[in-house]
Amino acid sequence: MCNRLNTSILRCALYCTLALLAVPCFAADSDLLPDKSQPRPATVDKTFLAEVGTMAAAWTADTVSTHYAFAANPDHHEVGWFFTGSRATAEPSAAWAAVDAGAVVAAYEWKKHVHNRYLHPIWHVFMLQRIVAHSEGTAGNVAAASNAAETKPRHDPGR
Repeated sequence: MCNRLNTSILRCALYCTLALLAVPCFAADSDLLPDKSQPRPATVDKTFLAEVGTMAAAWTADTVSTHYAFAANPDHHEVGWFFTGSRATAEPSAAWAAVDAGAVVAAYEWKKHVHNRYLHPIWHVFMLQRIVAHSEGTAGNVAAASNAAETKPRHDPGR
C-alpha cells in the first residue's frame, strides 16, 4: 500500500510539474520580437533524436519487463489505459507503440511550427511524458516479477 501511495504521489507531482511547464509565464512583448525573421534551426536535431531513442528504449524495457512479469506471476495482468485485465503482451505493446509514434509526430509538428520562445520548448513534454510512463510501467513490472519470485514456494525434491 505504501509503495502505491508513493508512486501515486510521485506521479501527481510529475504531472503537476509538466502542467506548470505548459503554462506560458510571460506575454510576448513587441520589444522582444526581432525585426526580421531569423533562420530556423533544424527540426530533427541531436536532442530530438536522443529523446526519440530514449522513448524507444523505455518502450522496449516496458514491453520486455511486461513479458517477464507475466511469466513470473500468473496473477499479473495489464493495468494501463489499454487492455486492462489482459495478460497479452503484443496488443498493449502495439497500442502503446502507436501512442508513442503519435507523441513523436506531435513533438515534431510542435517544434517545427510553434516559434514563440516561451511555447517552443513544450515539444519536449510530448516525449518526456511517454518516457516517464514507460519507466513507471517498467518499475511496476520489475517489482511484480521480483515479488512473485520471492513468494514462489520452493520445490523440495527430498520430500
